Amino acid sequence: MRATEDLRATKDMKATEDLIATEDLRTTEGLRANEDLRANEDMRATEDMRATKDLRAPEDLRATEDLRSPEDLRATEGLRATDLRATEDTRASEDLRAPEDLRATDLRATDLRATEDLRATEDLRATEDLRATDDTRASEDLRATEDLRAT
Repeated sequence: MRATEDLRATKDMKATEDLIATEDLRTTEGLRANEDLRANEDMRATEDMRATKDLRAPEDLRATEDLRSPEDLRATEGLRATDLRATEDTRASEDLRAPEDLRATDLRATDLRATEDLRATEDLRATEDLRATDDTRASEDLRATEDLRAT
């Protein structure tokens, strides 16, 4: 009976291993097929792109260049001149604003220093007031202690 059970277990194990091997083989073959398909598609796309580039003949390029008439070129040059003038005007405006901006910055810096000085003064007064309060309390405590001792 044991021999029969062992035989069945062995057969089941072999069947399971065969099934797993078959599934692994199918998965591997499927992956290879997908990779081959992608490679073929990439090659076709590359070939199509090359063919499209070849269709753009030098004659087409010359025709495009001929479409650019002298009027178009003049208009382009006129736009560039206008842009240059606008740029120069902007620079001139910025140069005029610069001294005003510097003055405003100086005023802000002065205000900031005054504010910092005021805060420092207030902090110093508060510290002095605190020390005076502490000194007063210490004196009062000392007097109270001396009064208690005297009593």
